[in-house]
Parts: sequence; C-alpha cells; structure tokens
Amino acid sequence: MNIEITEIGLRQVKKILDNLKLTSRLIEKSDKMPISSIILNFNSTGNSNIDIAIAFIPLPENLFPDVKILQFFYEFPEIVVDSNENLSLELTNRINYLLPIGSFGLKDKKITYRYCHVMPIFSNLLDQKDSINDLIKLIALYTETFLEPINNVMKGTLGIDEMFNMFE
Repeated sequence: MNIEITEIGLRQVKKILDNLKLTSRLIEKSDKMPISSIILNFNSTGNSNIDIAIAFIPLPENLFPDVKILQFFYEFPEIVVDSNENLSLELTNRINYLLPIGSFGLKDKKITYRYCHVMPIFSNLLDQKDSINDLIKLIALYTETFLEPINNVMKGTLGIDEMFNMFE
C-alpha cells in the first residue's frame, strides 16, 4: 500500500476528529512503529474513558491496489490469566454473534475489539465525516456496553449465561 496515501488519509481522520472536538493524538511512525496511528480518547457515557487506536493497515500493493483499510482497535485493560483463556474465547465468540460489525477476540492475553473499514484507495475521508463519526459512536457503544460485563465474567462474579440474559 502506498504509505504516502495512508499518511495523508490518517491526517484527514485526525482533522475530522479535531472538527468533531474529540480528544485524539497522532503518533508518528518510527523505528519502533512501522505505521502512524491515532489514539482517540472517547467518553460517551461519562462513566468510562476508552482509548481507540485508529490506523491504516498496510496491504500488499500488488494484491490490493484499489483499497485501503482503516482499522479501529480497542484493548480491554484486564489481562486474561491462562486459566481463563478458554472462557474468554467462548465469551468473545458468543458476543460476536450479537454484533453487526467488528469482532471481539483475544490477543496477547487481552480481550480486544477490532473493526476494519474498507474503502477505495483514493476516497476523500473528509467527505465521510458523518460516517466516521457514526462508526466511532458505534465502536464506543460496543466497548462500553461490554466492558463491565466482560470484566465480571472474567473475575467469576458473573456467569456467561447470566451476562447474555442481561442483553435479552
């Protein structure tokens, strides 16, 4: 993927976030980080702050010359202990059946939420301000909705079936 196009696109996303008066910071690519990203600090309910990482995912240009993927990624703060790994996988799989977009998973001993937004390579993100705003609200809703129940299930204070009964 043309890195210049993704860098321009990420700066357009940052501009959209600034225009929406959302708190975010751009993290420039470096020797330790091969791509630039944005950390969006989002607080929609007043009860919790979540940091959503936003970045364009590099794709092989020869295979995907006409698309770019904007990834939204959230990592839950709690570490999953080895004895709860199967429980966390069952939990995230069951949650994923409820979601129309994105998915929960397990990465490096943490539960994560990830959504990849595919778009044409030369699309102007500034024209998609409303769509990006809606995506951020939806991702924040998912992470905030499941944050406490997931933590309670992982601590053993709430069963998986009990958790899903809360959402019926």
